[in-house]
Amino acid sequence: MRQTLFEAQVFVQEPLQISHKVQSERRVCNSIEHDRQTLTCKQCPYFQRYNDDTNKGWCELFDHFVRSSHEETQDCVNTIRDQQEEKINQEVSQQSFELISEYEIDSVKHAEHGEVFRLWKGLELVGNFYQSLDGRWIALSMKAKISGSFSTDTQAILILIAIRENPELQTA
Repeated sequence: MRQTLFEAQVFVQEPLQISHKVQSERRVCNSIEHDRQTLTCKQCPYFQRYNDDTNKGWCELFDHFVRSSHEETQDCVNTIRDQQEEKINQEVSQQSFELISEYEIDSVKHAEHGEVFRLWKGLELVGNFYQSLDGRWIALSMKAKISGSFSTDTQAILILIAIRENPELQTA
């Protein structure tokens, strides 16, 4: 009988704790939502105010006339996020290209894996990489064991370079 009573008490207390968590999360979400609703074009980095005494300006994001008191829309949020992601991807691609350009890549035919690419830094073989039958890229380092596969050949190359450049990652 006591066991049943104890289980019932735990059952009753558990939803109360969850309910408390949900209420606090709702308060946080509501405060975030309140902050989001108060943003206007005036605070946007893409807003260029006209040099007059009005609240008018130009939105460089959507390339049209706006008032500084317009509230931020979901289109603004999504477009700004997409542009920031695109900018970051371009910077990463540029840095990857600069880093990879210091290395040389050649290929050899392999009976089991088809074409296997070799990554060289001068006369040092950094590692090999190839595309598996499922389309994923497998990297094989000379200085560490790599488990897993990669979506692109660039990712496989960059992991091989990272292992070569960082002694803490080297195990072999």
